[in-house]
Amino acid sequence: MKMLGAAGSVTSHDGVLVRPGRPARRVVVSDEVFTRLQAAQAVVAPRGIRLLLVRGFEAGSPLVRFVRRRMRALGSRLFRWLYPTRASEVRGIFGANGHDDPAANAVDVAIVLDGRRLKLLPHGVFTPPRLVEANYRSHEATISLVHEALRSVGLAVHPNAVEALQVHCALPAEDAARRGNAD
Repeated sequence: MKMLGAAGSVTSHDGVLVRPGRPARRVVVSDEVFTRLQAAQAVVAPRGIRLLLVRGFEAGSPLVRFVRRRMRALGSRLFRWLYPTRASEVRGIFGANGHDDPAANAVDVAIVLDGRRLKLLPHGVFTPPRLVEANYRSHEATISLVHEALRSVGLAVHPNAVEALQVHCALPAEDAARRGNAD
């Protein structure tokens, strides 16, 4: 496992930018996933695209894990209240999504295009669907290129549209299971 970045600043690690999302001070990522991110970065770099690693494995004390679970529960209730027709998305958006399991190798990657970070979800997962769709349409080619680059190096992009715009990706479950059995 690698511990990358420093809170509040952007650092470059062999082509991949790293900026821990709040409240994290570092991004923890497996060597295998980071190597794959570097390979994906090499694919998208000629198009003026940089990958910005913002979230990886999030270890924590029992208290921190408890608080995270409570915040996800609160967030999911608020989401259901704001968007009652999107109840089927709650589990995909508010589940732990592997960030609390080091074997899951889950990471979130932002997209930097020509030196500017794309703000695809300006209000996080609470961004209204019409704005999500508009942001996707305006950057569709770039998003598709990044998703394809990640898939080409063996990373699976989350199937939920909101999580996919956060560029949540991980090793496919069968790769993670095989890796877990090899250790």
